[in-house]
Amino acid sequence: MHLGFVLAGLVLVAGCASSATDAPPTEATTIGGTCPAEVSAAAAATIRAQQTAFASGDFAKARSYASAGFQSVIEVPQFEEIIVMRYGFLLDDPNLEFLTCDLVDEQARMSVRVAVSPERMMTYRLVREGADWRIDGATTPSEPSAITT
Repeated sequence: MHLGFVLAGLVLVAGCASSATDAPPTEATTIGGTCPAEVSAAAAATIRAQQTAFASGDFAKARSYASAGFQSVIEVPQFEEIIVMRYGFLLDDPNLEFLTCDLVDEQARMSVRVAVSPERMMTYRLVREGADWRIDGATTPSEPSAITT
């Protein structure tokens, strides 16, 4: 099973996970792609909530937005190391622009522009767990694969 992350990231579910509704409200924008509007909004809210946790340095909360599968193999200290080493540009709370969301094999794939210098593009892979969408991996175009287990 391939597990890439970030966010993030990165990336979280289950009984102890926060709901994506804890995220700050998203602006009214149109996100392209094949996802229904409610899926795009929920996926964006999960990514935004994780980003808010990164900005506050709360890696345990940020990890709570990851899928159960991701959380089962990546503990908080390892997650923090991954984010700091590979995705440090997310720690300064950059603006995120959600470009497209496509449903592929029951996963939502969200393309996100990260407003940093130089600008970064990220692709998040989210899975539905219960009523929530959780981050199962995230990559940047220069990163052919992320974490593999």
